[in-house]
Amino acid sequence: MNDRGSELNQHTPLTGILEHIYGTARDAFFGNFLFFATLGLILVGIEALLLQGNPVLALLSLIINVVCAVPIAFIGHRIMMLNESFRPRDLFTTRVIPSRRFLKTSLPFFTLNAAIYASIIFLLSAETYLGPNIVPAFLLFPILILILFNFYFLGRFGSALPAAAIGTNPGLAQAALRSKGRRWFLVQNILIGPVLFGWGTNKLFAEWQRAGLPYSVWDDYGTFSLIGTIMSYLSQLVGIFALLLLVSALCQAYRSGEAILGHETP
Repeated sequence: MNDRGSELNQHTPLTGILEHIYGTARDAFFGNFLFFATLGLILVGIEALLLQGNPVLALLSLIINVVCAVPIAFIGHRIMMLNESFRPRDLFTTRVIPSRRFLKTSLPFFTLNAAIYASIIFLLSAETYLGPNIVPAFLLFPILILILFNFYFLGRFGSALPAAAIGTNPGLAQAALRSKGRRWFLVQNILIGPVLFGWGTNKLFAEWQRAGLPYSVWDDYGTFSLIGTIMSYLSQLVGIFALLLLVSALCQAYRSGEAILGHETP
């Protein structure tokens, strides 16, 4: 089991926490680069097939990308917790299929994140068709509450995911014990890991789009765009790495929580 940084706690310098979270995700990503690179190509291929002006197919492409987060998270946990490695050929085997235990445990986390994602998409669509000054301000408040609750839920119960991935106790009660007294510390790790990284990369991609440069496989006129395809592929890899950052933070929460419980057990 990978125990890099298992001693992290509230007194660890921020630089040490950053090094652990990003270093662990980096090692997992580049240590299995061909696997993740091939997965990114598959997702871009799905985009090329489905994003051709049909709203139903576009929605299907979006759903596929969101659903793929579950097996990616499962694989990331297996890499970081058990030092497993994956190759492109594994994409066509049962190794990439999450266990029933992981699927069951991840369901509330996935549902909450999907609700937030759908709410944000709805809000952006409302701004597109109604204008930013017409969208009711009260729509922002429930989304903000959902986001805050999601952070708290991850901080308190997130260690259940690595437990489920490696076959130990995935119960929410046990996860709450691992995070006891450290919930907001774990939330902080999520904020400075996947949230900060996602915000920064989204800003870069937004500037690219603002400059009028292609960002997807098909441009506004339905013509294939090589540059847009490359950017779409890069965005897929960035999304995979951001998810690995979240997995890294949750794995650290599990290891450090288990260490504390082990020391407290008579």
